[in-house]
Amino acid sequence: MVTYSDRPWIKIYEQIGLPYHFDYPKIPLFELIDRAATEYPESKAMVYFDREYTYAQLKSYTDRLATALSKKMGIKKGDVVGVQLFNSPQFIIGVYG
Repeated sequence: MVTYSDRPWIKIYEQIGLPYHFDYPKIPLFELIDRAATEYPESKAMVYFDREYTYAQLKSYTDRLATALSKKMGIKKGDVVGVQLFNSPQFIIGVYG
């Protein structure tokens, strides 16, 4: 049986001193953005080509998407929403929104 530590990329992690497992807080994904927007509102959250987005902007966009999904499209807590986009700010907003 192949274990997670048998994966080829794990050996690279070991060579460069990168742990193959991180302990993440057990909180909803959107809360990470909320916390970052509160603590570091003007810090860069992402860069896409020559455009930079702060955590405050990212939170604003994700909140607006979440509101639109619930109020205009009837999506409610527990519903499953698929996101199929290329790597872009819209993808990040869709995942966190």
